[in-house]
Amino acid sequence: LLRRRSVARRRRHWQLADDILEQLLDLGVVVNDKTRTYAATIDYVPCAANCKGTMDPHDREHVAGLVAERALHKLRRQFGEADAIRDRLLEGWGVRVDDKKHTWWQEVER
Repeated sequence: LLRRRSVARRRRHWQLADDILEQLLDLGVVVNDKTRTYAATIDYVPCAANCKGTMDPHDREHVAGLVAERALHKLRRQFGEADAIRDRLLEGWGVRVDDKKHTWWQEVER
C-alpha cells in the first residue's frame, strides 16, 4: 500500500493517494509525507500513578475506545470531531487527555 500510494502521488493521482492513506489509517499505519516516514498509530494509555478518580471496567473500556477514536480524528486532521470527543470525555467522565504524553486520566471521581 505504501508503494502504491507513493506511485499515485508521483503520478498526481491525488484521490487514489488519499484513498490509500485512509486504508493505511484503518490498518493502524500513520504516514508523514514531510519526513517520508510511517509508523504504527500511537496508543494512548491511562494514567497509572498519581491519578484521581476510579472508573468501572466497562466505562474504562468505553473511554479508551473514545480516546483511540479521537486520536484517529486528529491524524485525519478532523479537529472538530476530535474536539467534540474531548468535550464528551470531560463532561461525561471527567477525563482529560494529554496529547504530548499520549495518556489520559480521570480528573475527578464520578
